[in-house]
Amino acid sequence: MKFIRQNPLFVIGFVMVVILLGVAGIYDWVSPYGLEQMDMRNRFALPSAIHWLGTDNFGRDLATRLAAGARISLTIGIGTVAISALIGTALGIISGYYGGYVDTILMRVVDVFMAFPAFVLALAIIAVLGPGPLNLVISLAAIYWTQYARVARAMTLTEREKDYVAAARGIGASATRIITLHILPNILGPLIVLATFGMGTAIVAESGMSFLGLGVQPPTPTWGWSLAYGLKYLRAEPWMSTAAGLSLMFAVLAFNLLGDGIRDYLDPNRVTTKAVKKAVRTNVKRA
Repeated sequence: MKFIRQNPLFVIGFVMVVILLGVAGIYDWVSPYGLEQMDMRNRFALPSAIHWLGTDNFGRDLATRLAAGARISLTIGIGTVAISALIGTALGIISGYYGGYVDTILMRVVDVFMAFPAFVLALAIIAVLGPGPLNLVISLAAIYWTQYARVARAMTLTEREKDYVAAARGIGASATRIITLHILPNILGPLIVLATFGMGTAIVAESGMSFLGLGVQPPTPTWGWSLAYGLKYLRAEPWMSTAAGLSLMFAVLAFNLLGDGIRDYLDPNRVTTKAVKKAVRTNVKRA
């Protein structure tokens, strides 16, 4: 509770993420409109109490479609982060723990993937596999797993030299047991922070792919596709693209604030504002 009171941005980020998850989870239960429900008499309706974000050129409710886009973006983001973290963490720990030729080979593979511009590599993979949610997750995971591998390897190199690992080896613990029960729990903190920030990055990447027409295909209403579709009417009906852009900004900001808060909480060297003020007051009195 003390940490929460001293970190209001973390609370704001947490609330924003909860709102985002809530909207994505229940929109089809509470919205009175269907995703493809058209009302040609209310084309390009302005935001109002009936249509909170207005309607598009077919009279479809934008709020409902953007809420559906939130579910798609979150699903793809979670899938990307989960696969990236699983592969990258496993390979990073193996590389750092065993070292030698294993470390050299795995890190050269990481170097090869990192040598390509990330977005260009994702575009190449999706061009080969074809557009679609699953292929999009695979293409994004292929460019982000290297981050987790680097972090996991660096942390494992530090942890394997500590006394508790030597003690576990001394009593005959296997390498698998040492990695899963001792090293992994001690390096989870930075990986969790990286995964939280990775959600925002994956959502932006998914929207970029959909914006270019290589992501989830219409009529599925993703944020990137909605943003690109609204550009045709940007001057006359700016809220079509603006609503999608603001939704994307909201999601990325939410996960970034949450990641900042988690990072501050897991930082062993953090110094609270209250402690700093107390130290300053004490020094002033002594002076």
